[in-house]
Amino acid sequence: VVFVKNIGNAPARNVMVKDVLPRNFVFPGKKVKPRLRMIAVGTLVPGQQRRLLIPAKAVLLGCGINRAWASAPGSKAGPA
Repeated sequence: VVFVKNIGNAPARNVMVKDVLPRNFVFPGKKVKPRLRMIAVGTLVPGQQRRLLIPAKAVLLGCGINRAWASAPGSKAGPA
């Protein structure tokens, strides 16, 4: 699960989440760049939070930390 929230004071339009999985995970059914997924979130008003359920499949033993970044045109990317 990834949460993305608009912490600004204006609507964030065309929000995208870039999710890059650790090396021991892949996105099920994804053949090209199986560890990268771009997710369109749309518009978030100030203070609005969205919960994204992002399924992944383990392909190697081990631990990993999933890191995702949210961005919108004209803003800096930040952790989701």
